[in-house]
Amino acid sequence: RGRPAPRRKMNRACDGAAMMPECMTRTKKKTVPGEPVDSKAISEINEIWAFTHVSLWSAPMPGTSTHSASSAEQDGGHSHKQNLHQVVVLRIQEFDKNDDDDGVDSFLQLEYVPNHKVRQQRTPNDHVNRGKKICDNKLVPSCVYGYSIADLLEDWSQRKDEEDYKCTVTFAAEVMKVCQLYTEYKTHFDEVGEELERLEKERQRLQKEQQAAVVGAIATTTALLCTVQ
Repeated sequence: RGRPAPRRKMNRACDGAAMMPECMTRTKKKTVPGEPVDSKAISEINEIWAFTHVSLWSAPMPGTSTHSASSAEQDGGHSHKQNLHQVVVLRIQEFDKNDDDDGVDSFLQLEYVPNHKVRQQRTPNDHVNRGKKICDNKLVPSCVYGYSIADLLEDWSQRKDEEDYKCTVTFAAEVMKVCQLYTEYKTHFDEVGEELERLEKERQRLQKEQQAAVVGAIATTTALLCTVQ
């Protein structure tokens, strides 16, 4: 007659699940670029001497696929309308370093992510893997000091999420204004803003249609039940 397995062996069998490859056990999380802009981040950016160059990127919204096969085919393989998320990358200038000095450059990447507000991160270059460059490491007309960007970030950290869907372009435009380059890229920001508004209206229209369909289905079911009774 078989005996039940000892408690010790059963525990080992259960522990085996913890030894499975990480890719088979971990839960998939929605990745959000960068880190939140908190008081510590603002303080650190405030201590930066200055920013000398700026790059502007258009990228797919974080959390969405780059493009669908159908949209890529319709756009000749380049779905530029999908690249509506705006990312600004600023080149950091240290106080005791000249442009012609040898050494590793560092950059500050800034972006507004819907539902996550402004995000920031230090990077070794101005490249955004998921994006298309609009402004290529352009020299700012005059030095942009760290406190100017810190003040802007502090202001945005306290804002309410009004028209959250459009803040990605509004925030990037304000960074470019601080860098005195907004006018040069105003047309780009206007076009992106218009497309975001169009997509938001379409989303709201579909949402209303779905709600109406649910209400209609409930009404039909109620009528059928009353008829049966």
